[in-house]
Amino acid sequence: MQRINKEPLLAQKNKNMSSLTFSHRPHDSYINVLLLSLFLGFVFPQFFAPLNVYSTFFLQVIFFISSLKIDFREIGQELRHWKTLVLVNFFMLFLLPVIAYTLGGFFFPELILPLLLLAAMPAGMTSPLLTELIRGNVPLALLITITTSLLAPFTIPFVLQFLSEGSVSIDTSAMILTLIQVIFVPFILAQLLRLFIKQSTIVKVGRPLKSTSFLFLGILLTSIVGKYSSSLHDIFSLEAFGGIFQMFLFFILVHFLAFTLFFWRNDRDRLTITLCIVYMNFTLAVFIAQKFFPDPRIIFFTMISLIPWNICIIIFRSISEHLLKKSAPTSHL
Repeated sequence: MQRINKEPLLAQKNKNMSSLTFSHRPHDSYINVLLLSLFLGFVFPQFFAPLNVYSTFFLQVIFFISSLKIDFREIGQELRHWKTLVLVNFFMLFLLPVIAYTLGGFFFPELILPLLLLAAMPAGMTSPLLTELIRGNVPLALLITITTSLLAPFTIPFVLQFLSEGSVSIDTSAMILTLIQVIFVPFILAQLLRLFIKQSTIVKVGRPLKSTSFLFLGILLTSIVGKYSSSLHDIFSLEAFGGIFQMFLFFILVHFLAFTLFFWRNDRDRLTITLCIVYMNFTLAVFIAQKFFPDPRIIFFTMISLIPWNICIIIFRSISEHLLKKSAPTSHL
């Protein structure tokens, strides 16, 4: 019996490993990029600040590379659970921003706009990879990433305008056009390119592509830090560390809410949904912050959220492995 199952298991393992051609610990890469970007932006603002005019192009490259890894053939089965998908999208794109804004107003007034920005974001493009690392439901993560990302250009401006009305002025039309540029255009180009190249080719160049994506992320963050370096210097204080701690508490709360809300799905799917909801598209949030909310405090706390984001993902991965080990005997039909 074991010999019969060995080949499919090996094939599945090889498939998983082929798509996982980058880092086994992507959270380490993100935090390293953030710290290096902060250092270079502060020390050499004269070199990196001028690059900020190309921030839209940098984000387009990042989205294009991420979109190349999306294979629509892997999501067919999960489309049967469309009701769950609708609920996930509604919670992530509408309800979570309301929760963030409400909690921010009561408990974290200094962080209200950074939290709102982060909460309004779609699932991060690395969600399928992170899902694979915790042995979650990768097709479900892909589907959530695709749907939330394609809806984001229309939901983000609406949510931000509605909830932040009176506190900041937002050019909604400009934001929609910008988001279409940085999400839709790279996504469509990447999917068109996939029609002419083999999946094996994408796998082979996976590591260089991932390195290129991190390079452009680093340049994007460094250009933002360089542009606002003088103002950002003043924000480093005990208050800043307090803000990081408050963000950490917020992330923990969202983990709990997301996992509890989808109680009818099995643990594997609930962990996948939680990961997609909590580990939102940080890069897009930073881009929007510096493009439409040119307040150094908003930019700083949106950017620095990557620190509690990384701490939480390490804890989340450990808890996920424990839960999935417990449910493993009953997880196969």
